[in-house]
Amino acid sequence: MHNLSRLDRELLRKIDGRPGLTIREAIDLFLNRRSRRFLCYKVITLAAHGFVRLDRTTMSRKVLGYPTAGTRKLLGETMEDLEAVESEAS
Repeated sequence: MHNLSRLDRELLRKIDGRPGLTIREAIDLFLNRRSRRFLCYKVITLAAHGFVRLDRTTMSRKVLGYPTAGTRKLLGETMEDLEAVESEAS
């Protein structure tokens, strides 16, 4: 399993939930926690590791984010791990 922070997983869930979402829209929710530059760096890092596919549009300066097969696999593993921890706690 990959060492992803909670913020990484939240960003991946948001991008996975709405494929084709602009990166600006994906990070807006998290701007109260971190700077725009830091959040953009996080998304670029996730793309470099193959969890997000970035697509630059020809219109203006928009960058769209799409989940990859690795994203769905990782999120599935993460959800299974959380369910296992919750079932052990009860």
